Amino acid sequence: MKIGKEPTVNINKSYIQQAFKGAKVQLSKEAETHLIHHLRKYISMVALRCNRYNIKRLTTDPKLLGYALGDINSKGEANAR
Repeated sequence: MKIGKEPTVNINKSYIQQAFKGAKVQLSKEAETHLIHHLRKYISMVALRCNRYNIKRLTTDPKLLGYALGDINSKGEANAR
């Protein structure tokens, strides 16, 4: 299920690079591209869950975040991790 055109997500590359540099881990351009792709996909999944559960405004309400992040299923039960 896709909703419209996939939105452009501007992930700050310098933040990613600094995070890995701070952890003293070298990050190749290919790995950086893969991470950005993965983050975009994750954000799109969260948006689709909001649509599925009819969440019109995502706030820091723990229950709403639980649905959006996939921690709570459609029956209101916590998912095992």
